[in-house]
Parts: sequence; C-alpha cells; structure tokens
Amino acid sequence: MTAAGPRPQVAPASPSGPPEFATIGVAQWLAVPGQSAVNEATAVAAVRHLAAQGCDAVVLPELWPCGYDPRTLAADAADAAEPLDGPRVALLAAVAAEAGVLLCAGSLPERGADGALYNTAALLSASGELLLAHRKAHLYPPLEPAVFAPGAAAASTARTPQLGTVGVAVCFDGDFPETARALRLAGADVVLLPSAYETAAAPWWDTLYPANALANGQWWIMANQHGDNGGATLLGGSQVIAPDGTVTAAAPRGKQTAADGCTYLVTRLPLRDSLSRAAQDSGPLLAGRRPALYGALAT
Repeated sequence: MTAAGPRPQVAPASPSGPPEFATIGVAQWLAVPGQSAVNEATAVAAVRHLAAQGCDAVVLPELWPCGYDPRTLAADAADAAEPLDGPRVALLAAVAAEAGVLLCAGSLPERGADGALYNTAALLSASGELLLAHRKAHLYPPLEPAVFAPGAAAASTARTPQLGTVGVAVCFDGDFPETARALRLAGADVVLLPSAYETAAAPWWDTLYPANALANGQWWIMANQHGDNGGATLLGGSQVIAPDGTVTAAAPRGKQTAADGCTYLVTRLPLRDSLSRAAQDSGPLLAGRRPALYGALAT
C-alpha cells in the first residue's frame, strides 16, 4: 500500500482504454457521528449489496467512519482515525476483493505518518490493492482547516479495467474548476467524488458539477451523505453526471426515508460511446487552450 503523496498517483496503464459499459453503484446514508463500528457495518453491507446488484464499481460518501457533525467533528475524526495500513482499509480491501468490485471507499479520517489528520479518499481494486489515496486538498472553512491538514495533490488518478482512467477528489475539492481541469489533464475520464454536502449548498451541487462534466468531457459519480444529524443537514442527491452535463441518475433529497438508513443508486454507463462523443465535442475546448495567456491561472 502507498500513502497519498504530493503528486498524482497513477497505476500502470491499461492499453484497452475504457470498457464499452460499466455498472456503477452509489451508497447514500447518514453516518452516525462518533460511532465508527456502526458506520463500518453499514459501509460493508452497502458494498456487498451493490455488488449483488451487478455493480462493477461502488462509491461511498465522505467521512462515513466518523460522521459529519460540525459540533463534534474534531473529536469524532480523531477518535476514528487510522493509518492507511490499518485495519479499516484492510477490511475494505478484503470486502472489495470478496465482492469483485472497484471500490471508492469514500473518504476516511487518516492518521498520517507525520502525525497529522487527513481527510483521505481511498480507491481499492477488485483484488484489494490500494490504487490511490487522495488527501482532500481544499478544506471547507472555517471548520475543516481546524480539524484536518490539507493534501498536497490536486489530481489523483488511476487506470482501472472497470472504468478506464479514474480521478478521485473529495467534496469541496470539486467546487474548484481547477480540480476538474487538473483531473482532465491527468487523463481522468471518470471522476469519483465522495461528499458530505450540506442542503444549504444545493445550488452549487446542481450547477457546478454538470458544468465540470461538460467543460472537461468527464463522467462525475458523486456519493453524498443524507439526513439531519442535529448539527448539519446533509443534502443527499447523490448523482451521476454524463460528459455532456446531463444528470443521468440521482438519489433522493429531503427527509431520509430508506428503511435501513441507506439509499442505493445503480446505473449503467455507456462509457466508450459517451467518452468518444465527448472527446469530439470538448476537443476544441481542450486543444484550443493557450496556457501562456493565463498567467497565474495556468501555474
């Protein structure tokens, strides 16, 4: 296993490019603040459920081990934090291998070798290998900078047989157009975004992300927490956005109604055809870039 580093982490390339189709599964639920064992059981059950639905890849939300309650996040994240070579990632790797799925294991409170606390997304192969670990680089103020250290990489990517070249970012990372463009320039055709996005920011969720997908010719797969934990109301609305900016699937918002506390979103992506069309449509936009004109924007 490798820890997150300052540069994009890229697994060995697959010469075949993206497959023709892929079935994606997203799990959306409200993690219980400070109850890591309960949340871990929910996550494991979600991965197994989505694998049983025929999913090739599964995406979990942000900070599900500790929950996201602003009143207690600092203590909850510290209590739940583990290194990437700890038992939580080992369990998730075993579950991914057992289920035979590519697993974006949401984001996890990571205790780095430097002693700092990071909000880190982990991508695990269908054989249980840690393909990449992306430390959230953009921390939502004022709370998150007081809890976590920022990651040093804007773009983290890996090549996968299930989805082709995959990029991973975490929640507020995706609000920055530079993140989407950095992932595009790193070759990402599909972006996975674990989130704990609040209801109050719904217009950003609805506007920024289709624009990211359209401007960069990418699929965006977004898994969000959902519900009111007393300290925050989290939007839900996990969504799948095609490279033309169309939302092709979305999970419920508002009051959480799933009997087991978890909502599942399963959708089949026509990867090869959609990305081929996107390459034609967004090709002039990308090929026509003139970085020398953009000054600090291009640094």
